[in-house]
Amino acid sequence: MTILRPAFIVGPHNTATTQGLRELTFKPLGHDHARLQYVHEEDVASAFTQSVLTDMPGAYNVVPDDHLPFSEVQKIVGVKPTATLPVWLARLMMHLSWKYSGSQSHPSWLDMMLVDGTSSNAKLRATGWTPKYSTAETLKSALS
Repeated sequence: MTILRPAFIVGPHNTATTQGLRELTFKPLGHDHARLQYVHEEDVASAFTQSVLTDMPGAYNVVPDDHLPFSEVQKIVGVKPTATLPVWLARLMMHLSWKYSGSQSHPSWLDMMLVDGTSSNAKLRATGWTPKYSTAETLKSALS
């Protein structure tokens, strides 16, 4: 059995993540150290193809070779933070916005921004798979 574990999947056909990121107009106080990865939808498709054509038992991370801090992700998606907030206040504001204003950014997104969630694609690369897009290129592809 092959298990593919992609990072956040983004691309020209899946723009919801970048739209949601545009709603996050704040910086969490003291938390720009988390490294984030976004994988392009084409890279996920090629990993799936690789898994069908190759004997790949086990779990494989489908991620780009790089990562970005949250502040760089905000720059790429066109967000200029308007405030630096303590985490508890940011969490409360996100919850209220999601529950009452129709925000696409669930409050759990804040937890994702606060921790380093990067993965290695070395095991998948060893099968011959190579990502075509970097994290920045992936985000930009969902903006056009």
